[in-house]
Amino acid sequence: MSSKKKALQVAVRCRPPGRGEGSAVVSADGGSCSVQSGDERAVFSFDRSFGPEESQHAVYDALIAEPMEALFDGYNCTVLAYGQTGSGKTHSMLGTPDEPGIIPRFGRELFERASVHEGARVFVSYTQLYNEGFYDLLEPQSGAELKLRRSETRGVHVQGLAERRIFSAAELQQLVAKAEQHRVVAATTINASSSRSHTILTLTLSMPHERQRGRQVMSRANLVDLAGSERFKAAGDDLLRRQESISINQSLTTLGLVISTLAAGGGKSEQHVPYRNSKLTHLLKDALGGAARNSGAILAHFWRTSAQFCAIL
Repeated sequence: MSSKKKALQVAVRCRPPGRGEGSAVVSADGGSCSVQSGDERAVFSFDRSFGPEESQHAVYDALIAEPMEALFDGYNCTVLAYGQTGSGKTHSMLGTPDEPGIIPRFGRELFERASVHEGARVFVSYTQLYNEGFYDLLEPQSGAELKLRRSETRGVHVQGLAERRIFSAAELQQLVAKAEQHRVVAATTINASSSRSHTILTLTLSMPHERQRGRQVMSRANLVDLAGSERFKAAGDDLLRRQESISINQSLTTLGLVISTLAAGGGKSEQHVPYRNSKLTHLLKDALGGAARNSGAILAHFWRTSAQFCAIL
C-alpha cells in the first residue's frame, strides 16, 4: 500500500428526513458538510461526505478499497459507524437484502479476493459490548460476561470468544443475521429500536507467507457498529436505559479522545493515548494504533433535520 494513502479516512453520511422531523439543516457536498441555522452557516471538512441520495454501493466503494488492500497486505483494518441514535449506522453496516451494507459487501469481496490465494482461510468472531461487558453473539447461550486479556501471540482479545472458520460470504451473512437477534435493542424517546450495545465483527484472514514456508500471515478486519450517542434525557425515565446511555456515551467519548490524540501524533512515545479508559478502545488498540500501515475508516452519521439540531452540532 502506498505511503501516500491515509491510514484513517473520516467521512459523514446524512440520513434522509422522516415525517415530522423538521426542515433540513444539513447538506453534504463532496468533502464538506454544512449546517444552516437561520442566516448563519457553518462548514466542516471531511475526507468524503455522502448525502441522503447516495447509494450503499457508493459509500462502500469510496471507503473500503484501502482497508481491504491493507488486509491482504497483512495489516489490520477497522471500519466504524458512528453517530446519534437513529441516524442510520446499522443501515450503513448491515443494510437490507435489496440494499446490502458494508458488512455483506465486505464479506463478498473478501471471499472473491481470497479465492485466488491458495491456502487462504477466513475466520469470524462477533461480540457485543453492553454496559461495559463483552458478550458472545455467535454463541450467546450461556450469557456469560467475557473478559479482556492480553497475550504475546494475540494481543488484546476477548477471552473465550468463539471464533469459527467460514467458507463463503453467504455463510457469513447467515451467521450475522442469526447473531443480530441477540443484540440488545430497546425503545428510547428518539428511536423505537435503539441499539444499546456496540458490536464488533472481526474477520481474520490467514494466508501462507510468500517467502517462509509453513508460516501463516494473520490480519484482521474489525467492522464496528457503534451504539448511538444520545443526550441523557433521550433515554427516558427507565433506569436501565439511563445506565446504558451513560456507558455508551463514556465509551464514545474515549474513542473520540483516542482518535484525536492519534491524529495529533499520539503514536509518539511522549504522548499518552487513553486506550485503557474504555473497554472498546482497549480491544481496538492494535487496530487503531498498532502497525504503521493499519488502515481504517470512520463513517459518522447525522440527522439532517432541525429537530436534532443540537445533537448534530
